[in-house]
Amino acid sequence: MAKQKSKRTLKLRRTPNKSGKSANTSKTTKRPKPKSKNITSLKNLQQYLGVPKTTQENLVRTGQVLTKMESGDSFHKATRAVGINPRTAKKLGGSAFRKAANGKIVINKRAKVLRVVTMPSSSGLRQVAVRGFKTASEIAKYDNAVHLYVNTGDGSKLKRFRRLKLKDASGEPIEFLTDLAELKRQGLAGEFSFESFYGGTV
Repeated sequence: MAKQKSKRTLKLRRTPNKSGKSANTSKTTKRPKPKSKNITSLKNLQQYLGVPKTTQENLVRTGQVLTKMESGDSFHKATRAVGINPRTAKKLGGSAFRKAANGKIVINKRAKVLRVVTMPSSSGLRQVAVRGFKTASEIAKYDNAVHLYVNTGDGSKLKRFRRLKLKDASGEPIEFLTDLAELKRQGLAGEFSFESFYGGTV
């Protein structure tokens, strides 16, 4: 008779832990969850362009909410005006929003917020990513000055931007187009038909 082959059973190797009990060495470690994308975790335009288009649009809307709140609107009034779900805005806003003692949601101006805006340049409209409330506030003033000139012909508010030196989120100088003839040309061509530069990417 042919000899039957002995069956070998494989056993997981166990190593003793601190308590003296065996521990299974085949146990896998959990991978950390990827950090959610919001306007405080994104650092520059490249990272912004790397998220899905829908997320890009909601990130821009969240930035618009912050802009309206800076002008005095409440959080819920701003989200209604912009057309974004408050939960989505809070998620994408990250630490840019905080809850005050009275329970209302207010702006955390210490947060480094990434905002992507559309600005005119000598070669046409271009996207610019900025971080921080101070830089965003100056661009909002430039936005108003451009629209004032295009709509009324008053270019006096643009003079200060000829000397203003600011940097974008990547540390590159921001170009403020102040050539009145070029701004007029682009305005007549319908380049500035949108409400503001903050809405240019939506």
